[in-house]
Amino acid sequence: MTVYAELQAKIPLKAQVKNRIKIPKRMSLVELNQLLETLEQCCRSMSVTIPLSLKIVEESVTGTATIFSNDWAMAAGKQTNILVLINYALTEYYPDTPQDQKDLLLSKIESGLNEPEVVSFEVSNQKKERKEAQQQQNILDLAVEPRGINAGIQKQTVQSLFQWKTAAPLILSYIGLAIVCVVLSVGTAMYMVTANTTVGQPTTALAQTETTT
Repeated sequence: MTVYAELQAKIPLKAQVKNRIKIPKRMSLVELNQLLETLEQCCRSMSVTIPLSLKIVEESVTGTATIFSNDWAMAAGKQTNILVLINYALTEYYPDTPQDQKDLLLSKIESGLNEPEVVSFEVSNQKKERKEAQQQQNILDLAVEPRGINAGIQKQTVQSLFQWKTAAPLILSYIGLAIVCVVLSVGTAMYMVTANTTVGQPTTALAQTETTT
């Protein structure tokens, strides 16, 4: 069984621009208390009133059910503890509801407030602080990064030189062998041309002699 809150707030435009409060669709009761404190501070600093619409939802294996709902206006100096607000609403607006049902609802709210704190809403100041911290980290990364790049380049250069020294003798051997093959091929071709010329000359002379006779 889980109890969570759904809150709708009609925050005035000027307060939205200055505070940039983001209200999640679903939040724990601990988050709800913190959000109500933030809204109260906004009302105090901006001299505004913020209409609120709250639902407390219980989620179980059988499904979800709204166990409490109420509308009110948040203003400077107003109560921000959800347990106190619900207890006041039950007393003022639900006088005919049996006390045991009220006590059961309040016990569920107390259990929800004892759950681990997980903040999902954000205020612009928190975002700004995180952004500045990230920028500082990026500056540090840029200051350290060139060393790593230079080290990598030097390592690659050393590896390339080592590979060249290892492969150079083998490459030179291939080049020498290729030159020898070329020389032998040229020599063989010249010998064959010379041999053909020498053998052909007597045959021509013999033919001329026979013609004269």
